[in-house]
Amino acid sequence: SARASFAGRWSAKEAVFKSLGVESRGAGAALKDIEITNDSKGAPVVTLHGDAKAAASKVGVKSVDVSISHSDSQAVAVAVARF
Repeated sequence: SARASFAGRWSAKEAVFKSLGVESRGAGAALKDIEITNDSKGAPVVTLHGDAKAAASKVGVKSVDVSISHSDSQAVAVAVARF
């Protein structure tokens, strides 16, 4: 469902933010600065913009991989930052 897909992407953005290892002072980076798209095979791809990109660069993050799973009632995501 569209709702479950949205929840999965939201979970992915939260996981990406946490993987950056930056201190959260309300918001280390706006979730709008974390973009989750799909590659040609359907796998999720993370693109950082604005404050999220600056925060990742500051702590030495080179890239972030993410995995998303959801059902109609639950969503989960795991992000791994590569330094």
